[in-house]
Amino acid sequence: MGMFVDIDEVLTKLRERCGIALRGGPPPTLEAVLEESARRGVLYGNAATLFKKWRLYMRYVGEAVPEALSLPVDKATQFRQFVDGLIQLLDKAEKQAREKLAGICKAVEEGRVKIKSGKTVSHICAGGVCIHAHSTSAPVFKLPLHDISAKLYFPSIGLGPEEVEAFQLGWRASDEATEGRRPEMGTTKPWQLLAWLAVRSGVVRIYLHYVHVNASGLSLETYAVARDWEQRWSKEEAQRLAVEAIQRGDYRPLLTWFLGDGVARWENLRLYLAGAILGGFRRDVAKRGSYATREISTAVAKALLENAGIYGRLLEVLRSHKWEYLKTLASYKPPLSPTYVTVRGVEMRLHLSARTLYAERRLASEEEARRTAERLAPHASIYKDRNRYVVYIPWSGLKELMQKDPALGRAVVDYLGKVAERKPIAKKLLAQITPLF
Repeated sequence: MGMFVDIDEVLTKLRERCGIALRGGPPPTLEAVLEESARRGVLYGNAATLFKKWRLYMRYVGEAVPEALSLPVDKATQFRQFVDGLIQLLDKAEKQAREKLAGICKAVEEGRVKIKSGKTVSHICAGGVCIHAHSTSAPVFKLPLHDISAKLYFPSIGLGPEEVEAFQLGWRASDEATEGRRPEMGTTKPWQLLAWLAVRSGVVRIYLHYVHVNASGLSLETYAVARDWEQRWSKEEAQRLAVEAIQRGDYRPLLTWFLGDGVARWENLRLYLAGAILGGFRRDVAKRGSYATREISTAVAKALLENAGIYGRLLEVLRSHKWEYLKTLASYKPPLSPTYVTVRGVEMRLHLSARTLYAERRLASEEEARRTAERLAPHASIYKDRNRYVVYIPWSGLKELMQKDPALGRAVVDYLGKVAERKPIAKKLLAQITPLF
């Protein structure tokens, strides 16, 4: 691992991860597998569940994809044959992975491993089996699988030549690599493997290369080499051509660029490529500000969805987490700014819950809260929320006050009108008071 890495610490982490990898658990369900794919893309499991998850997923797409895309009978048959071939590889990989994991993890636990250190990769070995420990901020452990490959055929899903080229550009601009002169893709995400193959259809060599031993569990790394295609572009040329296409208003290369290098950060919805917000396209692509703003990100996400065509239907049925992320981003609606109204000279904030509308004023002292409630009597009450005193007017009290204060009534009607589209309760409340104003 290099001179700055503590080998004992690395072995401790591997021992912990072996414990996760070999522990038992309930059998996976298709519903849970599809949810995992839609949320984070990678399928994680233990020695008993990882390959079951992959088989559940592949059997699902074997039926769902031909139906969703209305593939002709011959193409549907070829697609299912591809799935069957991949499942056979999964069966072989599972047997090898479980045997190797059991042996190497037992050796790690008993302190019987030999370590061959390198600058970037160290090999932790026992009984002819090695785990590769890659040097990063935290060690990445990979268990190699040997002789798990097959030549399969992936049929066309119905994309035209011009569509195929546009989507190929984005993949090449991001994750697609080259083996010799052939396009190649490595991934731990089953949906990504299939989405890439959809634009590199034909004869493909599939390798099940590694099992990753992660803190979240085991994951499977696959490689695919498209034997019927020759690589046309360097990485830099593909990126340049993709940007030129986006400048012309063709967002298809950006879609597959995002499917490759994009990052789904559900807690902070933005459009990211390789961890960076898409500010670099501010002048070249968007011509309307930086993608760093959520508003621009939302507009671009909508354009990506609208330009996807049949490819979008494929991503939908594959339960791609990045496609789901784009859908969430495209439908994002910013929260409304707080709305304040004046009630008998007291500034109060309106709150709309799932069932009602109310007004409140938060104050630091009980005495101040009592004085405020007296001004609003008999419509207000007081309660304590942590270290604040809240003066509260329920919907019934607001309706009575509005009948005597037209300005307050118009402000409430205006507020409910703004939120009625996204909150159904607002329409019901409006119906109760609109005749009064």
